[in-house]
Amino acid sequence: MGWTNSHLFEFNLEGFRLGELVDEDDPFEDDYGPSKVLDARKTTLQELLSGQGDQCQYIYDFGDHWVHLIELETFEDEIPDTKYPVCLDGERRCPPEDCGGVHGFSELLNVLNDKKRPEYADYKRWLPRNYKPEILDLSAVNKKLLKFAR
Repeated sequence: MGWTNSHLFEFNLEGFRLGELVDEDDPFEDDYGPSKVLDARKTTLQELLSGQGDQCQYIYDFGDHWVHLIELETFEDEIPDTKYPVCLDGERRCPPEDCGGVHGFSELLNVLNDKKRPEYADYKRWLPRNYKPEILDLSAVNKKLLKFAR
């Protein structure tokens, strides 16, 4: 996604919950009662999603509450001379951290499309330089992915 990993996150898959552990002995209370969160540092997505059609939810930033659906659509043959992991395609750039979730990001897009809005200058100062939400830079995404592989 492009998140900076500056907030808590969690993966959910059919009763399994993986995330950052704050206190391993303290169950997390949610709408379904107490449940243990397993340590995400000890599990890979490959262990969660191993068969075609497998899905899990990825929740990032419990305040902004970004919910992503990750689905293993298909297995492809390895591409020669390609370093993995690799992103083959996508749409739009990742929303900026702390923009207020889906509703805040929608408002940010509305402001960026109207330079006459009073908050336009503040948003432009706050956003990364040359932030263009409609453009996904696959080269930049894949450079970041290779850092995770190391």
